Amino acid sequence: MKEKKTNKIIFKIILSIIALLSSYGLISYIGLNSKISKAIILLVSLFIYKLSIYVKEIKKDKRLIISTIIFSLLISLSYIIWGKIDINELSYFKSFNRIDLLGFLSIFYISFLSSIGIFNFLNKKAKDNRIFIDYKYEFSKGDFIKYAFIIFILSLPYLFAFFPGNVSSDSFWSISQSVGTLPYSNHHSIIFTLFSGIFIKFGILSFGKKTGLIVGIFTYIIVQMILLSCIYSYFVIWLKTKGVKKVYVYITLIFFSLNPIIISHSITYWKDVLFSSLVLIYITLLFDYFESRGEIFNNKKNIIAYIILGILIALLRNNGLYIFIFTSLIISIYTLVKGEKIFLFSSILVIFIAIIIQGPIYNFFKVEKPSFREASGLMIQQLSYTSINSNDVFEDKDMEFLNNIMDENLVKESYNPFGVDDIKFHKEFNDEFLNENKGDFIKIWIKYFFKAPKDYFKSWVLLTRGYINIDTNSYSKPFGVSENNLGGKGEFGKVESVDLYDKYLGINVSRRIENNYMKLFNKSIISLFTRVSFLAWLNIYFIYVHFNRRDYKMVFTVLPLLGLWFIILLAAPFSNSFRYLYALYLAMPYLILFLFYITNKSSSYSFRKSKDG
Repeated sequence: MKEKKTNKIIFKIILSIIALLSSYGLISYIGLNSKISKAIILLVSLFIYKLSIYVKEIKKDKRLIISTIIFSLLISLSYIIWGKIDINELSYFKSFNRIDLLGFLSIFYISFLSSIGIFNFLNKKAKDNRIFIDYKYEFSKGDFIKYAFIIFILSLPYLFAFFPGNVSSDSFWSISQSVGTLPYSNHHSIIFTLFSGIFIKFGILSFGKKTGLIVGIFTYIIVQMILLSCIYSYFVIWLKTKGVKKVYVYITLIFFSLNPIIISHSITYWKDVLFSSLVLIYITLLFDYFESRGEIFNNKKNIIAYIILGILIALLRNNGLYIFIFTSLIISIYTLVKGEKIFLFSSILVIFIAIIIQGPIYNFFKVEKPSFREASGLMIQQLSYTSINSNDVFEDKDMEFLNNIMDENLVKESYNPFGVDDIKFHKEFNDEFLNENKGDFIKIWIKYFFKAPKDYFKSWVLLTRGYINIDTNSYSKPFGVSENNLGGKGEFGKVESVDLYDKYLGINVSRRIENNYMKLFNKSIISLFTRVSFLAWLNIYFIYVHFNRRDYKMVFTVLPLLGLWFIILLAAPFSNSFRYLYALYLAMPYLILFLFYITNKSSSYSFRKSKDG
């Protein structure tokens, strides 16, 4: 008896020492003021100690231990490696030291404890029905129209502050094709260009070139707002049909209807907005498929909906097809093992149609393909970084080849560690030479991948910091209208952003909206939830939770988000753009609410009609 008591005391002493060391390591790594750090170290060490005791009592299997070690290692690396970036250093990186090792071990230990502790908390709350109820509502058309109307109406005041809508340089690329000042190109999705172009052409035909262009942009934005209102309303009603309690349904409605970030994107002329919204619907469709054990595909309407949705996702953004292939491939393997083939055949049909459209059909209509520089952005960036920091590694013939694309001195002057656009869109960048010599370029890139792996890795770290490191704020500024002069002759006039409140009432609302919007990304506590890196890790944790519950079907529902993240990590042109991973932000209610969802508990829910909305 005494021996057991002694062992417990020794164990608690060991835990106390580990907690103190972890706290010291974390505070030292963060670099807090020494005058207050001692008190904080004690407080944090007490928290870590209590958390250690709590986690010790949780039943843990081998799967949970191994997956938590992997997750905690990845989180720790995301802090330590990406945290070494320093723009003032010659190579843009600080040197590693002992504090980094201590910080790594501390973050790993705290992450390990927190991951298991939160996992246990989620399981308890899920079993207590804290989020989901024991019955579901049927889909209500009345509620759908009501919620869509609310979302649309509450978005209008923003549009009046930024009339005719937010229009970026990318937007004008599509608009220029619609009015005929540029040839049709799939550099930015031609499907988006053709769809939005319907309203641009309507405006010009109805009101002439100058006024009509503004009317066309405004009309498209209105149509986009209606579509998005319907999509977000559908998602809110969908939550209801899954048994989510009303309070959380209404919180989600508020998230979509009063959220400055979502509203600002709703009035922005970007393909990313529609694409991200369709990804959200894609997630709900995958959930319905697995919840019904594939039975929804017994209805041909659902198969057709899946095929149409898949084609739109594949075509609306140039990386959409890869995301769809990634998702459908993994799910198809699972469904085949279970003896289900419809999902596979439907997915193959989507991929086949998308490839036919992007290939023979685009060629027939002489739609220009995206330049190779779009697909090779990361390679360009890695070779540029290597030429600046390790120039002597290049053989003369290879450097001569690269100089034909862009002179190495210009590369050095233009190089931006956090974005490749400054080089690939430089006026001296020889895009034609690169397109004609793609094979040789790839060979050179592969060659120096093995000769300068550290430089390649550092360049990749710099270009992905906002998608991996949680401490990095995302960049988002959709407001206003970019410089424009379609065709260069002034025939379409100049589109400018007008604050109608300022023009007619003398109240500058647009500036207030923009200032408050930027605070959400830079200054407030809420900024954590606007960092796409945090949302990406939330998605990984969602996978971690359901993997440990052995609920693989829930893991499959977020594969589109995982695939999107992977694609951006491999081909990001900019290091922390919010819009590239906007789908993660829209899916945040799903990622949070369905952490509390246990499939085998919820599968026995009965249905009843909605009476009170």
